[in-house]
Amino acid sequence: MPSFARILGFGIAHTARGLTHLFGRRTGARAAAHASALLAPIVDVNTPRGCLRFRCASAMAARHAADFFHHEPETRRWIDEYIRDGEHLWDIGANVGLYSLYAALRAGVTVTSFEPVAATFAQLTENIALTELTERVVPLCIALSSRSGVAPLYLASVEPAAAMHSLGTPQNVEGPFDPVRKQQVPAFRGDDLLRQLRLSAPQHLKIDVDGHELSVLEGLGNLLDQIRTVCIEVEGGDTAIQQFLMEHEFEMEPSYGGRNRLFLNKKS
Repeated sequence: MPSFARILGFGIAHTARGLTHLFGRRTGARAAAHASALLAPIVDVNTPRGCLRFRCASAMAARHAADFFHHEPETRRWIDEYIRDGEHLWDIGANVGLYSLYAALRAGVTVTSFEPVAATFAQLTENIALTELTERVVPLCIALSSRSGVAPLYLASVEPAAAMHSLGTPQNVEGPFDPVRKQQVPAFRGDDLLRQLRLSAPQHLKIDVDGHELSVLEGLGNLLDQIRTVCIEVEGGDTAIQQFLMEHEFEMEPSYGGRNRLFLNKKS
């Protein structure tokens, strides 16, 4: 059944759209566009580090902001316990920037945020500006993978902030799906991108790409040896990811559970 919020939103939108039709196509369309931009709320999330600000242009974005303190507490714990002043994080699959922004609230921490979905990337850049972190967070509308080149990104939803998309083939962590849209995106190996764009090398990785995690890790090459910690979504305890990281001398921190697992570089 549709939620009350969805029913209410549907009613407000259609009432407003009906009113704008009274003023003709040109004026009415412009009025509807202005109203749409103004109706998207800005949600403030007060954390012990400072205030995060999110422009919520979709129901999913509003849900992410409202659930910040309940969604993935292990990710916030990792940021609090392991990312130090002066260190750099690559947030791969940043979505609207919940954890990029939270990490960057700590003085001296910088972030490169990777989000290839165009609509979600627009929200990410807006949130960085609203939280006044444009000097600490660099957003890139790029996918990371095991090969560099242009690749199709199959979208499970066109709603900004949605998840479960897939790079290369329409198959995510839940299996094959019927995409609602296909977007061509630049995809890079992490080590290629580091050289070509002269990015800051990360000490920490957050990887949440709905089934493409192993390809991201494979594309890091020797860069992986420099990483101190990897916080990665491992749906169903994916043994291939664990085996790959163990072969590169990472060990899993057993006290971290939930949707994500934490791996520590034994050499650091």
